Amino acid sequence: MSAQKEVMFFKLAVAGTLSQLFIIFGARMGPASG
Repeated sequence: MSAQKEVMFFKLAVAGTLSQLFIIFGARMGPASG
């Protein structure tokens, strides 16, 4: 695998983790968080 592909995969993994965290926090905060 090329370094560029590894960086792309890393970015996608980080973005996926962050989105999951936002979903979890949003669910805990309630619908008020939007």
